[in-house]
Amino acid sequence: MFDVRLLARLGVNARAVAGAEGQEGLSGPLVYNDLPGVARAMALEDTYAASRVDIRWLVRVVNQYNGVFGSSDADRTEEIASGISASASRWFSLTQAGRFDGASYRAYLESTSAERTTLVTIRQIEALLASMRRLGLTSGEYRLARARLLEQISPTGASPEDFAAAIEEAARRGS
Repeated sequence: MFDVRLLARLGVNARAVAGAEGQEGLSGPLVYNDLPGVARAMALEDTYAASRVDIRWLVRVVNQYNGVFGSSDADRTEEIASGISASASRWFSLTQAGRFDGASYRAYLESTSAERTTLVTIRQIEALLASMRRLGLTSGEYRLARARLLEQISPTGASPEDFAAAIEEAARRGS
C-alpha cells in the first residue's frame, strides 16, 4: 500500500511499483531497483519506489508536514517563507554578514527573543526533516527531498543547502 501523492507532498519524487516487480514481493523478499539506467543520471533521477515506505509512517510524516506548512488547500508556505526572509534580513543587518551562515543565523534565532516565532518554525521543520530521514530514503534521495522542501522557504541569499545548516545546526551540536 502506498500513495505517490503523499511522497510528492514531502518533496520525494516517487514512482509506483508495477508489473513483475510488485508481484515478486508477493512470493518472497522484494528487491527494488531504484537506480537510473545510466550512472551519470544518478543526480537527476531519484526514483524512490513508493512501496518502500510504511504507509502508516508516511501518513504520520505528511500530517507533520501539514502541521507546519498547512494542508494543500490551506497552504502556509508563503507565510513561512516571508517570516524567515524577514528574520534573515534582520540578521543580515545586525551582523553585516556578506553571505548567509547557517550556524550564525541559528545562534541569532536562539539568542533573540523577538525571533521566537521563527525559531519555533525552524524547530518544527527540523523535526519534520528528522522524521523524513526515517522514511528509508538514501542519503542522496533525502538531500534532494530536503532541497525541494527548503528551496520554497530559504531566505534571499541562502541556498537550500546553506539554509539546511541553520535548520539542522542544533542536531549537529547535540542540543
